[in-house]
Amino acid sequence: MKDAAADKAEDVKDAVEDKVEDAKEVAEDVKDASEDKVEDAKEVAEDVKDAAADKREDAKEVAEDVKDEAADQKRRRKRCCRR
Repeated sequence: MKDAAADKAEDVKDAVEDKVEDAKEVAEDVKDASEDKVEDAKEVAEDVKDAAADKREDAKEVAEDVKDEAADQKRRRKRCCRR
C-alpha cells in the first residue's frame, strides 16, 4: 500500500511539474507575442509620423506654389494696368 501511495504521489508530482513547465512556456509565448505587438505598434507610429511629416512638407510646397502664383498674378495685373 505504501508503494502504491508513493507511486501515486510521484505521478502527481510529475504531473504538477509538467503543468508548471507548460505554464512557463505559455507565459513566454505571451511575453514574446506582446513584445512583437509593441514592436509593431512602434513601427506603425513611426510610419504615421513619417506620413505626417510628408504631408506637412507637401502642404508647405503647395502654400509656396500658391504664394508664388499670387505674386505672379499681382505682377501681371500691375503690368496690365500700366499700359
